[in-house]
Amino acid sequence: MRYKESMVALARCEQTNGEVEQLPSDRKISCIHSLGFRDLARMAAEDVFALYFYTGDCDHCQRGEALRLEQRLLQINYLLNASERPVVSLYRLNQRQWSNLLSSLQSAEQGKKSTRRLFMRQGLAQMATQLLPDLQLSDHERGAIQTPTQILSIDKQKSRALHSPAIDSRLCDGCDACVRLCPQSAIQLMIDDQLTQYTINSHGCTGCRLCVDICENRALSLQSPSVSGGTTTLLLYSARCRICGVPFHRPAIQDVESNLCHVCRKVNHKRNLFKVLP
Repeated sequence: MRYKESMVALARCEQTNGEVEQLPSDRKISCIHSLGFRDLARMAAEDVFALYFYTGDCDHCQRGEALRLEQRLLQINYLLNASERPVVSLYRLNQRQWSNLLSSLQSAEQGKKSTRRLFMRQGLAQMATQLLPDLQLSDHERGAIQTPTQILSIDKQKSRALHSPAIDSRLCDGCDACVRLCPQSAIQLMIDDQLTQYTINSHGCTGCRLCVDICENRALSLQSPSVSGGTTTLLLYSARCRICGVPFHRPAIQDVESNLCHVCRKVNHKRNLFKVLP
């Protein structure tokens, strides 16, 4: 909504005390901390740089044990500040302050001589598009999930990313599980005639941590926020396994004498040999 010549967002959780019904658009959401990185990025992309919220006691609520809104906003503001854009301010209100704010907004709208029906339509539309996350994915999100950097249309060459996968070249065995699993193709295997390498696109990472969970050797970690943006590479050494004959690759920095793939380096194939008697 518009407040003091600027656009602001308002939200309150279902644990708030009392009923405040001064505005038809005043509705509760399950948890204020359900507002995610993309919700906050959309606010900033629409020039909404202030979020007023009213909650219950988050410290004694089970939902408050998750990643809090304040922590997400710090990371979004880190991204905005690195790209020299205005940051989003957060204001926690109590019941009296919330009521006063809604009264101010109501008076401002009444001064425009808006009818109650029109005001309800406008308020609900703004709440739906700017303030509250929809639990059902939109058609646009189903087609391609955007990262906060993409939502904010930040120049990839001049900014840092919100999340970035990092591969420890000493632990990686080149199994490519992270490449196959990443839904955003933030980690890719690039092969040409001259070199083989992993390419990491920080701006394509959504922070889902699937790559971290799947890595058997714990060679992957997620930097949030990222210390750098753009694209990084990890050079790989390619060869053919001398036991199974399968082509493989591993980080070139590793000093491994035997040309074995990551499976044959772990498995003793001799124990599987047997003799068939006539």
